Amino acid sequence: MYLNCLFQAKAFLRTSAMNPTSVITLEDITTIFYKMDDFYQIHHEFVTEMNKKVQNWSDDQEIADDVKKLVRILKKFQRPFVFIWMQNGILI
Repeated sequence: MYLNCLFQAKAFLRTSAMNPTSVITLEDITTIFYKMDDFYQIHHEFVTEMNKKVQNWSDDQEIADDVKKLVRILKKFQRPFVFIWMQNGILI
C-alpha cells in the first residue's frame, strides 16, 4: 500500500517537474526515487509469500526466515542508496 502511494507521488512530482515554474527537476525526481522499482518488486514478492502463508496458516508455520531474507535483500541497497543521496546533497 505505501509503495503505491510513493508511485502516485512520483507520478505527480514528475508531472509537476515538467512545469517551467516547478521547484523540482526531473533529475531530482530520479534521485529521490532511485531504485524504487526494485523496492516495489521486492515488496511485492514478500507480500505475496506472506499472503500464501497466512491463507494456509498452521501451528507450525514460520515467517522468520522470510523476514530475514527480506532484511538481507534490503541491506544490499542501503549503502548505494544512502550514498546517492549524500552525493547529491540531499538530506532527509
